[in-house]
Amino acid sequence: MQEQDDVFTNAYEKKSFFRGKGDSMMIADHIREFILSELIQDKSITNLSNDESLIESGIIDSLGIQKLLTFIEDRISIQISDEDIIPENFETIEAIVSFIKSKMPRSTEIRQ
Repeated sequence: MQEQDDVFTNAYEKKSFFRGKGDSMMIADHIREFILSELIQDKSITNLSNDESLIESGIIDSLGIQKLLTFIEDRISIQISDEDIIPENFETIEAIVSFIKSKMPRSTEIRQ
């Protein structure tokens, strides 16, 4: 997990925020890296597209979603309610990014 923490620390300075068009790509990259390094059991999978089905393909399961939620809540100042935990929000990296952006205020600080 230390390597993942370093990715966030290196990518964003203390006062960095997710904003603008490029932010979706940055969020997607961090989510992808977390899934690849922490959740995928099959280490032969080395890349995921933004529209690849994560749940249907078995890449992440309910425990993986819980780990992903913890990762998101630890890094971004958003609260995820039980009502938000539906397959549509976590089916693809693209869906996860859209969900995160929908929960974020205009300026959201990344926690270090």
